[in-house]
Amino acid sequence: MNKMFKLSFLVLLGIYTFSCTPKVGTKITQERPPVKAPEIEVYKSENKDTLATVETKKDLEVAPIPVKPYLAINFQKTACYGKCPVFELKAYSDGRLEYAGKQYVKRLGAFQAYIDKLKVLELQEKALEYDFFQLQEYYPKSGKTVVEVPSTITYVKYNNLEKRVLNKHNAPKKLLQFEKYLDTWLESINWARVQ
Repeated sequence: MNKMFKLSFLVLLGIYTFSCTPKVGTKITQERPPVKAPEIEVYKSENKDTLATVETKKDLEVAPIPVKPYLAINFQKTACYGKCPVFELKAYSDGRLEYAGKQYVKRLGAFQAYIDKLKVLELQEKALEYDFFQLQEYYPKSGKTVVEVPSTITYVKYNNLEKRVLNKHNAPKKLLQFEKYLDTWLESINWARVQ
């Protein structure tokens, strides 16, 4: 048994020795140390049209990264057979506001305003408070509508969330509260008539 053990040991040692040596003609190369990537620092920009400025070295100037404005909020009310207000409000992510008063509203015609883009962000976050993104896309749930009543159409885009809700009637309380909030909010804006 002792001879068998010695023989097994020698065979294993031989296999190990020959498998670990390079074959004839095989080029042996040294491993290269990993290359360190240049450090990148991100700075907050004072320019309102950018999110940040990126630099690779302190003495290198890099242009700001532009952010394209997008429609963040669209709020509109449609006509009815009575004297219902008809208007549309558009709020863009850069703080630009557009208002079109069509009938039975205090401001008839086209208006615009500019506000801090953080105010638009507050509106978007208000939609979260009212669970806007959990709502159905159409009210009433049954789909049966009354033709004579106006519709309220609300659209919100916030980060990767985007939703449009059409409310004819019988909407949940949170949607009605959010619509009232938007109604009140748009009256607080200092609008300028578009010529």
